[in-house]
Amino acid sequence: TGGIAMLMRFDFALAALVSAVPLLAVVSWRARAWYGAGVLVTAGIYAAHLALVGWTRLERLLGDLSAASRARRLPLAALDTEPAYLLALGVVVSLGFIALGAVLWRRGDRTSGPVLVALGLFSCALVPWTMFRADILHVRPFALVPLSMLPAVALLVVGLLPRFSPRRRAIAGVAVTGVVALLLFDNYEAKLERARDLRGLRTAERGFYDDDSVGARHAVERLRTIARPGDRLFVGMKDLRRAEYGPTYMYFLLRELEPASYYMELNPGTANREGSGLADELRQADWLILTTEYDFRHDSTELGPSEPNEVVRDDFCLRFDSGGYFLYGRCG
Repeated sequence: TGGIAMLMRFDFALAALVSAVPLLAVVSWRARAWYGAGVLVTAGIYAAHLALVGWTRLERLLGDLSAASRARRLPLAALDTEPAYLLALGVVVSLGFIALGAVLWRRGDRTSGPVLVALGLFSCALVPWTMFRADILHVRPFALVPLSMLPAVALLVVGLLPRFSPRRRAIAGVAVTGVVALLLFDNYEAKLERARDLRGLRTAERGFYDDDSVGARHAVERLRTIARPGDRLFVGMKDLRRAEYGPTYMYFLLRELEPASYYMELNPGTANREGSGLADELRQADWLILTTEYDFRHDSTELGPSEPNEVVRDDFCLRFDSGGYFLYGRCG
């Protein structure tokens, strides 16, 4: 499991390994050896991947990650917002798990105690990753682990109360679970209604759901009617002096088209830095889908060279405009 977690997100390696320590402390040496072998073998798949990628491409990727690191950082949200509330609640609950698990472990519980400590350590180890970009899209995955386990832990605590009869324990457990559910699913009716209103983007057997996808859907549908298989597509921001973000999922939806650029995911300090090569790649593209939807996603105000914008102006003509999404094709 630890190796699989690292394959999904390498930056989760610390959380996966740290949380395993209390669990490994209560198992046999044989089990520890199997765990270590599993992590090494599974994570070792990276070695084969890196060999296929090659050092040159890996060096370029590491350079892009380093260049984008500072600009991609997001400020902490105000205390009265949902991201700050979930972050604080998740941290408090995680520390509570560690404290409760330590108490139970010290009292001789070698099952629930280590599991609670491991759960709390896993969540706490994710805090640096969450703090780097503490918006709702990154806080929710962090808070999901401790908060989803909170009702089960509450039932465990109620079950430990010695003076409660089984009936009272059951009633108290249901009550605690209800309170936790109300805390976690505040304003659930509005969120459920929003989920029902999600508009889906579909092309053939592929789909992607986005709650603000009207313009994106129209742009994708229009391009599918006029592009030829094998044409080269670039997806990005309207002002290519910036590289805040982009609807990368369009490459997935339009699989019959070839990505026109190395920069399929846009990050500040990468595609919009001097000498990135983006302008030359745009000259080889057949179609562009550019959007203004992500203009204010980051705090970065640094603008890169204007050459990519000049390529769009000189070589491409606007074919479609819908809801902040602009479809360009080569002129002529």
